[in-house]
Amino acid sequence: ETSGCSGEWRLRWRARMAHHAPEQPVRYSTGEVEAVVNMLYENPSRVAEANVWLTAFQESQSAWQVSVELMSSPHLNVRFFGANTLHQKIKGDYEELPTDARDNLLAAIFGFMQLPDVCAQPQILTKISLAAVALSLHFTKEDGKFEKAVLGNPTFLGLPLPAALEFMLLLPQEFESTSFTTKRKEEAMAKFSTMLPHVVSLLQQPLSSSHDDSSRAKCLSALAGWCTFGMSLANLRQTPLHDLIVGFLQSPNLCKPACEVFECAVNTESYPAEPDASLLAVVDLVVGLRPLYQQAAHSGNE
Repeated sequence: ETSGCSGEWRLRWRARMAHHAPEQPVRYSTGEVEAVVNMLYENPSRVAEANVWLTAFQESQSAWQVSVELMSSPHLNVRFFGANTLHQKIKGDYEELPTDARDNLLAAIFGFMQLPDVCAQPQILTKISLAAVALSLHFTKEDGKFEKAVLGNPTFLGLPLPAALEFMLLLPQEFESTSFTTKRKEEAMAKFSTMLPHVVSLLQQPLSSSHDDSSRAKCLSALAGWCTFGMSLANLRQTPLHDLIVGFLQSPNLCKPACEVFECAVNTESYPAEPDASLLAVVDLVVGLRPLYQQAAHSGNE
């Protein structure tokens, strides 16, 4: 079952793709693909056959539309396959996607990321978030596209915390491995820098109120990645996150990701340059961790 939002965008997406379909496409139906995916996971004797068939499907033009439909399957394996195929197509075959279908595809993906049953499945959420990130990164290479489809998209701005956090964690990682011209890279970084207040606001709630160290460690890793886009030490000190992160330095489970935030913030250039006193304050914080380090070394806590 899908939300009205994702259903509406899926209908628009289907109409766009039908308009641009080749005259004699290789026909793949959603039910057919779903059956072969189930066969892949449930029938060991036919795995090789299923792999060959599904690879051919993933290379086809119809994979765009069918993969979107697969995200509504009741079968988890099918939904994972649909999300993974979308990610692969966006990464490798973006240019074959009709220009006027791209906005609708991203909107449909954001719609899926709103669904509770997607947020409840970490592997599916990661794959569909990777698809959203890949498409968003492509949009930064087109003037005004990212601002309209992402920053100006109420669905993106209203994503549930698990989906928003996954997107924020993955975007800096994928940005590092994406090819940009120097000019486009600088423009993309400028776009992402405007998102820093939103990122800080998003991370503040789980960092301040969550009792789950794994969730807080994920938030810290996301923040460390976003430091690349302009979160210098001076900027970090002006946010409500700074004192929280200082406190996390005393936690055996959170010390490492908290240190990584400070490392990334120190490595981010700022104008004017960071005062020596600010840098020495970080050194003092790290030196103060010596007892925690000795305790970890003694107990074998890597």
